Amino acid sequence: MRSFQEIKGHLGYVVNLKTEPKWGAHVSLQRSFPFVKVSRLLRERFLTVRMDVINRCNLHCKMCYFSLDEVRSKPRVEMSELVFERIAHDVFPVATQLILSAGAEPLCAAHFPEMLELAGKYQIPHIAFFTNGMLLNEQNIPRIVRAGVNVMTVSFDGATAATFEAIRRGARFETVVDHIRLLQKTKAELGVTAPDIHFGVVLMRSNIRELPDILRLAKELGVAKVTASHLVPYQELRTAEE
Repeated sequence: MRSFQEIKGHLGYVVNLKTEPKWGAHVSLQRSFPFVKVSRLLRERFLTVRMDVINRCNLHCKMCYFSLDEVRSKPRVEMSELVFERIAHDVFPVATQLILSAGAEPLCAAHFPEMLELAGKYQIPHIAFFTNGMLLNEQNIPRIVRAGVNVMTVSFDGATAATFEAIRRGARFETVVDHIRLLQKTKAELGVTAPDIHFGVVLMRSNIRELPDILRLAKELGVAKVTASHLVPYQELRTAEE
């Protein structure tokens, strides 16, 4: 069978790399002839899907827009299981990556474990989500592991309780660490290696000196990868000094 790239080229599909100041680089497919969706021809996986299933977070971190009154005061909106099932049916068969978080805390959604389990049935090569770790528990951890999630990134911004909790307001350092240990224990008991646990660190003046200790703690907890990003300051949160 011809490769996806060969057939895409044969049909006149053009990969057009664009850069937009607000959203950054992305790939778009421009159709020429014939006007047929390539997914109908091949069922080839070519989409990266990233979405929130709720507009809520249980924390109010010092640098996050969820600490803004205008965001926190918005009505709660949660994707229904029916809507998720429709998206899954239409999109997941051609998805190569599914990231079930784009800023909100996915574990705030009442049916998030069920959504993960449904996604797992579509054999998507890479399923991931971001979490602050506070809402992990003995009930949802086994379901997350069994659903076939590949990566779970935990937001982790300090190597000490004082720094961590000053940044991740509403979180508890020891609670998140205990939840990570429980997830690793559950993986061992089930005889699986996934999901990999990653740390996502927002670097700022308050925590940058603790980065070496965050790396040491990550190794101790069996965290597979640590990624760091620069803080994006919101004027209303007065974080420019960070």
